[in-house]
Amino acid sequence: RGPFVSPGTFTVTLEADGASSSIEVEVRGDPEMPINQAQYEEREAFLLELVDLGRRLDTMLEGATGDEAGELRRLRGAVRGVYGSLNGNGVRPGSLYPPTDTHRAQIQGVLEALQGR
Repeated sequence: RGPFVSPGTFTVTLEADGASSSIEVEVRGDPEMPINQAQYEEREAFLLELVDLGRRLDTMLEGATGDEAGELRRLRGAVRGVYGSLNGNGVRPGSLYPPTDTHRAQIQGVLEALQGR
């Protein structure tokens, strides 16, 4: 499950058995949320960066053993925690607000721990 997309107009295409069908859809922001388009886009971009970082950690874990594997699992857990706090998981809702300074600091800590690996 990926992050919600920012408000905008998108073309959705379904392809099956050599046939395809496309439709244009408009995604609207929640009118009750006091955030602007740039903030929606900031949230979306941050979450996509977390998805990429999670994939990077998964790849690194494939060949890791011992203490290194434990540290990589801890870092992956930190990334998943930040992702979940923004995007939700299971029955727990996330947030449509952009990432906080705390979210950014937590991910910066992960990136610093990965330097040189």
